[in-house]
Amino acid sequence: MKKLKCQFYFSFRSPYAWIVWKLLRNVFPNDIEIIPSWNPREDTNILLQNRGGEFLYVNMLKEKHLYIMHDIQRIAKELGFKLSFPVDKSNTDWETIHLCYLYAVDNGRGKEFLDVVFSARWELGMDIWNIDNVKLLLQQVGLNAKVIEDSKWYSYYQIIGVGKLFEGYKNGVFGVPFFILGNSKFWGIERIIPFIRKWNSICDWEDFIDEKNISLPSEALYDFYFDHGGGCG
Repeated sequence: MKKLKCQFYFSFRSPYAWIVWKLLRNVFPNDIEIIPSWNPREDTNILLQNRGGEFLYVNMLKEKHLYIMHDIQRIAKELGFKLSFPVDKSNTDWETIHLCYLYAVDNGRGKEFLDVVFSARWELGMDIWNIDNVKLLLQQVGLNAKVIEDSKWYSYYQIIGVGKLFEGYKNGVFGVPFFILGNSKFWGIERIIPFIRKWNSICDWEDFIDEKNISLPSEALYDFYFDHGGGCG
C-alpha cells in the first residue's frame, strides 16, 4: 500500500474524542499519528500566530454545550460506558496536560497516557488541568512527574506543541475528533464508518479493520450526510 498520511486529532477536553478513543483504540492502524489539539495559552497562541497559523476551534454556545452533554449521556448509556461529567473553569489551562501527552509519546507511553487521562476526565470527573492531578496521571504511566516544574521542559514541549497546532491549522482541523487519511477528512463520531471504509479500501490485508469488531453507537450509523457531526468544534 502506498503510505498515505493517516492522522487522528483529539483533545482531552472533548467527550466525543473520548468515545472514539475507547471504540477504536485497539484497531487503529499502526501507522496512525495521534495529534493533540487544545486551546493554547496566550503566549503559545502568539507563537502559533508568528508562524502564520491560528487555532480554528470556536467556543460553542451554551445551548450547543447542553446539547452535547445530553448527546454524550445517550451514547455512553447505549455503550455501557461509565460517565462522570467534569466541571471546568472558564480560565482552564488545557495546555499542560496536552504537552504531557507529547512527553509521554517521546517516552513510549502515548497510548497509556491517553487511556488514563481520558478515563480520569470522563469516567471519574477529574479536573485534569489541576497540576497535582497532572503529576498523578504522569506517575500512573511510569513517567517523571517533576518534569512539569522545569521551565526548560515546558519551553521544549511548547515549541513541539506549536508545531502540532500549526499542522492542525494547515490541515483545516476545526474540531475533534478529526481523522485525516491522505486528502480525505472525517469529523465526528458519524464519520467513523466512512473513515474505516476508506482505510480498508487502501490498506494491506493484514491491516484490514473489521467493522463487526467495533461496538459502534447507533448515532455512528446515522446517515452521515444529514446528521449532527458528533464532534466538538
